[in-house]
Amino acid sequence: MVDKDEQIKALLIGRAYDLATKVLGVSDMTKSSYADVFTVTRKEVEDFVRRNGFPSGSFYQREGYYEGLHCIHEEGNRWRVYWLERGVKYDERTFHNEEAVIQELISRCLGRTGTGIYFT
Repeated sequence: MVDKDEQIKALLIGRAYDLATKVLGVSDMTKSSYADVFTVTRKEVEDFVRRNGFPSGSFYQREGYYEGLHCIHEEGNRWRVYWLERGVKYDERTFHNEEAVIQELISRCLGRTGTGIYFT
């Protein structure tokens, strides 16, 4: 079994495929299941983030042009979270407390894993 912290880091930085193929010893995931590698729950991911913060590469925390990343931009006591692609902001949401931002970023990071796993 893969260490839970290693699983969580791979999920949060978008490296689920890399970890799964390495652990399973396969060249692709067409005949394999991500569920054989990833056993963490959403609560374990949340606890990890509260203890350690988000790993580098999870999102970018500055206004600017950063392709294909979830971005977070703090403006006083509110945060804007969005996906940036080709200079266009998608799915932009504004939050007024840090916990809501953390929950949103966790959801977005887990949602982009491509694993087909529903994290509860």
